Amino acid sequence: MNLKQFAMCSIMFGIMATTSLAATPTILNIWPGKPPGETKELPAEVDLTKDTDKLIAGKRIIKLGNVSTPQIAVYKPEKSKDTGASVIICPGGGHNILAYDLEGTEVA
Repeated sequence: MNLKQFAMCSIMFGIMATTSLAATPTILNIWPGKPPGETKELPAEVDLTKDTDKLIAGKRIIKLGNVSTPQIAVYKPEKSKDTGASVIICPGGGHNILAYDLEGTEVA
């Protein structure tokens, strides 16, 4: 990574960090009820985080399992800083768990 890329990444990280601290998300379900085409009852969403999980940046990753109700969390900036631009962040977990905070809310 060259100096220009490092500077741009640092600036973007600083902007994201300051705007996300004050933001309270609006949560929107992608679809109501069961996923499209699903016919059976699905197990409840569960927090799979364990006290024995290793720490990342001093804390454990929130790991969610049995996620079958996808949602969009909308973080809007203050009115004076709202340009109308948006970014979609999709946390992952290898189809096993959802790394909700590390790859989702912390980035937002």
